Amino acid sequence: MNKEKQKINGIICEFLILLLEKEAKDVSIKINEHANETKIEISSEKIILNKDTIYEINQILSMERTLEIESLYWGLLGNIYKSSNLHIVANMIDDAETYYHDNKFKIILSRKKDIL
Repeated sequence: MNKEKQKINGIICEFLILLLEKEAKDVSIKINEHANETKIEISSEKIILNKDTIYEINQILSMERTLEIESLYWGLLGNIYKSSNLHIVANMIDDAETYYHDNKFKIILSRKKDIL
């Protein structure tokens, strides 16, 4: 697996850990690769999140992508022994949209292809 796909895998693993910790049910993942970017959609049809959790996710993911941090720390993603590495994910994505309504959660992440 090439490095870009490993990074996508790490991003997905990080969200799966978060959703499993919150006891999410009916989780689905969609990956759409385009010429310049990859879009990742992760959703759960049955999850209970409070406003503080949604706010925290949005705050963390609103950070700007930082290639220097990404290149140093992306390998830490998906570590099930650490509670959250969303701050690393934030440094690896270009855009994030979150939706939560009636115990349904969806996040769409956009990542431009590596330029390193």
